[in-house]
Amino acid sequence: MKRTGHLWPAVIERGNLARAFHQAARGKRHKLEVQRFEQDLDASLERLRRDLEVRNNNPTNSNNNNGFRVARSSDQWGWISPA
Repeated sequence: MKRTGHLWPAVIERGNLARAFHQAARGKRHKLEVQRFEQDLDASLERLRRDLEVRNNNPTNSNNNNGFRVARSSDQWGWISPA
């Protein structure tokens, strides 16, 4: 199997993050976390993009979360925007 590299910039592109949010939010629009994230979607996506960018450049720094926290609900992981 051939490995494809240098995909991270495309993954954290704003358009991809927006599509991922809308897909992940399907059927969950009633949840407070989704509503908070969507309330100021542009700012939330930018914080998420910066967080992912920083974590990729410095994976050992687990305290660098830019106000987001990772939460586990059932079998799914997700980003929760600060209140």
